[in-house]
Amino acid sequence: KHRLGPPSGLTGTGSETEEEEKAELAAAAAAAGVEAAVPGSASGGGAGGQRASSAGAASARPPPRAAAKTPPPAKHGEGGLCEAPAMRRRAARNAAARDKLCEADLVQVGEPVTLFTRPTCVITFYSNAGQSLPAARPGTVPPRRLFAISMSAPACAKKGAIRDWEFLRARLVPALFATGFLFLQAARGILPRSLSAAPAFDRRAAEAEEDEEEAADAEEFASELRGGAPDLLACCERLLPNLEADAKQESLRHCQAAKEEREVSFRRRARFERRLAASAHLPAAWKSIGDDAFKRGDFFTAVTCYSKRLDDLRTPPDAEAAALAGAFADGHEAAVVLSNRAAALAKVRDFHASLDDAREAFILRPNWGRAWGRIGLAAASLGQVQEAVDAYLQAVTFDPTPAHVEALAGVVARRGTDPDAAHKGKETGNGAMRTGEFGMAVAHFTLCLALLPPDPRASNPDNGDEHAFLRSVLFSNRSAAYARLKAWPAALADARLAVKAKGDFAKAHCRLGTAMLGHGLTEPAYAEFARALQIEGQDQTALKGRQACMSMLPWWTSSDARRRHRERFGMDLGRPSGSTRVYAISDVHFDHKCNEEWAHKIDDFKFQEDVLIVAGNMCDTRVALQRALTTFKAKFRRVFYVPGNHECWVPAHEATKIPDSFAKLLSIFELCDELGVDIFPAAVAQDVFVVPLLSWYSAEFDTDDPFPDPNGTVDQHCRWPIADIQVWRYMLKLNAAHLHHLFHGTVVSFSHFLPHLGLPFPTHSKMAKTMGCEPLDEQVRAIRGKSRVHVYGHSHLRHKKYHDGILYVNHAHGEDGGKDDRAPIL
Repeated sequence: KHRLGPPSGLTGTGSETEEEEKAELAAAAAAAGVEAAVPGSASGGGAGGQRASSAGAASARPPPRAAAKTPPPAKHGEGGLCEAPAMRRRAARNAAARDKLCEADLVQVGEPVTLFTRPTCVITFYSNAGQSLPAARPGTVPPRRLFAISMSAPACAKKGAIRDWEFLRARLVPALFATGFLFLQAARGILPRSLSAAPAFDRRAAEAEEDEEEAADAEEFASELRGGAPDLLACCERLLPNLEADAKQESLRHCQAAKEEREVSFRRRARFERRLAASAHLPAAWKSIGDDAFKRGDFFTAVTCYSKRLDDLRTPPDAEAAALAGAFADGHEAAVVLSNRAAALAKVRDFHASLDDAREAFILRPNWGRAWGRIGLAAASLGQVQEAVDAYLQAVTFDPTPAHVEALAGVVARRGTDPDAAHKGKETGNGAMRTGEFGMAVAHFTLCLALLPPDPRASNPDNGDEHAFLRSVLFSNRSAAYARLKAWPAALADARLAVKAKGDFAKAHCRLGTAMLGHGLTEPAYAEFARALQIEGQDQTALKGRQACMSMLPWWTSSDARRRHRERFGMDLGRPSGSTRVYAISDVHFDHKCNEEWAHKIDDFKFQEDVLIVAGNMCDTRVALQRALTTFKAKFRRVFYVPGNHECWVPAHEATKIPDSFAKLLSIFELCDELGVDIFPAAVAQDVFVVPLLSWYSAEFDTDDPFPDPNGTVDQHCRWPIADIQVWRYMLKLNAAHLHHLFHGTVVSFSHFLPHLGLPFPTHSKMAKTMGCEPLDEQVRAIRGKSRVHVYGHSHLRHKKYHDGILYVNHAHGEDGGKDDRAPIL
C-alpha cells in the first residue's frame, strides 16, 4: 500500500497547498482515464493500484473498457496516479523521513566451528557473496559484500545462564573481531609469495614511494573527471527541473558519494596492480596452491595454478637447449605438474586437453607410471579402449598401485571375456616373474583376471565355477609378484582371493602364509602353512614357512602380540592395591552339562571388581571354550587363562578347519584376544602381577622310569608338528620372553601342569609321565617378586602349601564338580 501523504496534522517540508495537490491529482487522473476522488480524500489508481485514506472513505470508478485491445495491467505501484508528480514527491518525503532499509541475504560459509570454551560455543561464518545486487529503490540501500560471524552457546539458553553468556560474549567477541575481520582483511591484501630470510625491500622507502604513487593516482583520477565532466548541480537542474532544493542537494550528495566510491575503487585497483608488478620477480608456490585447490575440488583454479607453474618452469625461447630439454628448465618437476594438470582437466571433463598434457608428461618421464595412468584415464574417457589398455599396462608395470591395477581391470573388462586369452597371458606373466620383472607380471596377471568371466558363486554359493582353478592360480601368482615387491597389503588381499576361489589349492595357502608373515601376522601365517601341508604333506615351501613361523613365535614380535602386551599389561597399574581379589580354579571341564550349569549360577555382580585365574582344561573343543570364556568374562572384571592338554586335542570334526594342535593353540590365543581374556602377563593392581606360563608334561617327571610310554594313549588326539617329547621344550621357550619383565611386589604365576616334584598327584598307571615338568619350576622361580604364589592344575587334587618359599595352590573343579556343593567355589 502506498501512503499518499503524512498522517493527519503533519506537513512535510516543502509540500504544496491542498488546492494545488487536488488540481495536480485531477489533471493526472484525467490523463490516466480515472475520475477524480472525493474531496478531502487521497486515492491511488491504475491497474492493480491500492488505495489508502487519510481523512475519509474514497471511491474510484474504473474507466470504461475500450473496444480495442486492452493494455496489459501495470505492476503494483506503477502506472496511473502512482506516476503523478505529487505522488512521487510524497513518496520521496516519506522515504526520507523513514530509516533506509538494506536487505542482505547471508548464506553459511563452510562448517560451524566448535570452540571448547566454558561454556562451549559454536562459531558460524556467513557471507552474501552469492547475492545479486538489485538497483536501489526509494527508502532502500543496496547491500555491499558482507562477511559475518555468528556466535551461539546452546548451554546458555537457560535463564540462569545469562551471566555466563555475558561473560563469554565480553571476552570472545573482541577476539573474534580482531581475528575474523582485522586479520582477515589484512591477509586478503597479501599475495601468496615465497618466504625469504631477508626483507625484499626497504619498508620506509616503500612507504614513501607508495604515498607518491597514491598522490599520482589521485591526480590521474581527477584529470579523468576534469576532462569534460559537467557540473553535477547543473545536470540535476537540467534533468529534473521540478525538483526542490532539498531533493537537488540529496541528488548531489548521491553523486558525490558515487564519485568518492569510484575514486576508492580506482585507487584500490591501482594499488593491486602495483603490488602485482612488484611481486612479479618473486616466485609463487603455484604447484602447492594448485594441489590445495585440487584437494578441495576447485579444479579450474588448480588448472590455472598449474599453468602458472609451467610458465615459470619454461626456459627462454632463444635458449639453445630448449628443444633438447623439452622447453622446461626442470623436466622432472614439469612432468609432475603436467600430470597434475591432466588430472584436473579430466575432473572438468576436458579429456582432449588432459590427454595432451599426459602425453607431454610421458615424454619428459617415460618410465613414470603416473603419467601412463593419466594417458589411460583420458583415452578410456574418450572411448579409445586399446590405447587405454596399453597405457594402463605400462602404468601397472612401472607403478603397480591398487588404483592402476583396478583401472586396468576395468578397461579390459569393456572388451568382454576371453578365457583362452587368459591362459596364454598367464604364461607371459610367469615369464616376467622368471626374469624379475615383477611389475610387468602384476600387469599381465591383472589382464588375465579381467578376461575371466565373473565368479558365479558370488550370487549363489551353490553354483560351480569352471574357471576356479585358473582364477586361484592367477590370484596366487599375482600375490607372489606383490610379495617380491614388498607390497604386503596387496599380496595379502590377492592370496585370500586365491584361497576363496579354490580352498584345496596348497600353493594358495602358501601364498597367504607368506603374505601374512610379511605383514607381521605370524600366528595366522602358521595356520596357513600347516593347512598347505595338510593338503600336500611334502610341499617344501609350506615346510619352510611353518619352520620360519615356529622360530619367530617365541620372540612374540608379531603385530598381534605387540598389541596384546601394549594394551593390557599396564591397564591396571594405577589401580589401588587392596581394591581387587584374585580367585583361581582349574580343570573346569565346561563341556560337561553340570559344570556349565554351575558356571552360570555364579553371582553376576559379586565378582565384578575381581580377577579369575583359570589354569587349563576348560573344555575339549574351541566352540565350547568360547562359551566358557564368555561366561566367566561376564562374571569377573578380568580373566587370565592358559590352555591345558584337553584344549590341544584336535577331534575329527575340527580337523577339517584346524590342521594341528599348535594351530589350535594359536587360534585359542586369537579367540582370547576377541573376548578380552588375558594370556600374557599383566598388572591387576598396584604391585600385583599375574603371569601365565604355558607348559606341557615331560616323562622325566617320573623319577622311577624317566622314559616316554610307547603305549600311552592319554593325549592321542593331539597332533603336534614336532616330536611329542620336544613339546615341553618349545612351550618353555614360548615363556622365556615373559620372564624379563620388571615385576615387583606380589606376583601370581600359574600353569596347567605341575612344576614341582613335591606336589601331590596320582601315581597309578604311569600317571607321573604325563603329570608335570620339573624345568618349569626353574621359570617359576626366575620371576622376580617379594611375595610369590603359583597356581597349577591337572592333578585334580586340591593343594595349598609352601615349597621352598613359594605358595603352590591347586583348586581343581573336576569333571563332576558341578554336582557338589563346594565352599568356596573358587
